[in-house]
Amino acid sequence: MAKKPRQKKLPTLEDTAIKPLEDCAYEYVGIRDERMDLSQKEHGLKTKLLALMKKFGKKTYHHEAITIDVIPEDERVKVRLKKPKAETID
Repeated sequence: MAKKPRQKKLPTLEDTAIKPLEDCAYEYVGIRDERMDLSQKEHGLKTKLLALMKKFGKKTYHHEAITIDVIPEDERVKVRLKKPKAETID
């Protein structure tokens, strides 16, 4: 029995690999997965920070460059760090 001839590729179907697209897709997935992992860690730290603020009876905390505010409606914390001012030499 003779082999059946292979079907030719149809011009409208995409079945060949395009290396730049695949490389970019893998890079994107790697970055996305890192971001998702960091988001989980951030959530854990915010929960811990909120618990510590409650433990110490604080609604606002300010020391040097750190400011922490408890947002009671959302049961969350808002953290801000002031960037140090650049010194100017006259």
